[in-house]
Amino acid sequence: GLDVLKYGPGHMKNTAMPGEIGNVVISGHRITYSRPFYRLNELNYGDPIYLYTKSNMFIYHVVAKKVVAPSDMSVTLPTSDRTLTLTTCNPRFSARTRLIVIAKM
Repeated sequence: GLDVLKYGPGHMKNTAMPGEIGNVVISGHRITYSRPFYRLNELNYGDPIYLYTKSNMFIYHVVAKKVVAPSDMSVTLPTSDRTLTLTTCNPRFSARTRLIVIAKM
């Protein structure tokens, strides 16, 4: 559930694992619980994202940034390539929409 986000960004269940083909979806808070995605809006096309696991480091590059409704789950759908999708509440201090950053390996 959402309680895991109290401890940092969380990997969405039933999405790909880092480095795998598919869509790795990670959610994080912008304002509370150490604000891991506070500056997510500052990422731009081509920027690298370094994703660390216990045993590996993966580099993805930003290919898109968009805002969607909280009910829009299309951003979590599987992909045919190595995709990383980061999601957080938007704008800051509101949960009205979701900021989505999409990156590819």
